[in-house]
Order: sequence, then C-alpha cells, then structure tokens
Amino acid sequence: TGDWSSDVCSSDLRCHVGALIYSDVVSERIWAATSPFHINEILRILRKLYPTKKFAEDQEGFGNDLSVIDTKRGEELLRRLGRTAWIGMEESIRLNTKDLEALPERM
Repeated sequence: TGDWSSDVCSSDLRCHVGALIYSDVVSERIWAATSPFHINEILRILRKLYPTKKFAEDQEGFGNDLSVIDTKRGEELLRRLGRTAWIGMEESIRLNTKDLEALPERM
C-alpha cells in the first residue's frame, strides 16, 4: 500500500514550528501531508523530471491508499506561517533530486 507525502524541509517543518509557537495549538495531532502515493508515483515523477536517466520499472502489487486524513489544521498552520498551500510531491522530489542531472547514466 501507499503512504502520504509531505515536503519535510518546508511544509512539514512549518507545521511543527506552528505547533510550537502558537498558544492555541495544544495536545493536537496535526497531519502534515498532502496526498497518498506509492513507489510507482515516485518513479513516474523521476522519469518525467529526468527523461535521459534510467530508473527501475514500475513495481506490481501496490494498491491505492484510500485513507481519509484531516489535514485542515496543518493547512491552517501553513497559512499562518506565510505558505498558501502544501508543496506538492513533484516539486518536493524535484528540489530533493536536482543533483541527479549531473550523475552518469548508470551508477
């Protein structure tokens, strides 16, 4: 099954900071996640971002995560800290893998 994505270096961090600095956040579980995903989604994004690179084939047997998670409080904290929305999975992967462009075809 899949998991839920979050841009740890920006969106997730802002939610944690908000939970620490705002006095109205007390003993709450705050979900800092944007959407469900699985490994094939990551592979699809990597192939799109780096079409000259070779990545593993899609993996079989992964279903979609049908969980419904309330992320409203996390979104509220993001807005209070100046961000209008979560950083999406593709942008997060792009920011965290931009050095792949400089690597040789096969490692």
